[in-house]
Amino acid sequence: MTCPSKGGIPKDAHLRYEEIRDDYLKSGGKVQESALGDLDVYFKNIRIGAIGEKLNALREWREGLERVVEYKQETLTKEIAFRKMKAMKDRK
Repeated sequence: MTCPSKGGIPKDAHLRYEEIRDDYLKSGGKVQESALGDLDVYFKNIRIGAIGEKLNALREWREGLERVVEYKQETLTKEIAFRKMKAMKDRK
């Protein structure tokens, strides 16, 4: 069997997401903690053969999470405030 974290294609499509994740992390791979938690929820108990079908919907699912929506809104609010402050400073 080829190691998934090394970029190979596993011959055993019965591997589960958790096995791939653990192999990747053991090999020194890094994943942001919040993203890892989302991946763990989204791909829980999914076999390799079915992951491909779910990949396309992952981004849409994650961007719809309440905390992600709140983070984007907060970032946008900060950016608007920063630009207003900069514009006022430039006027002086």
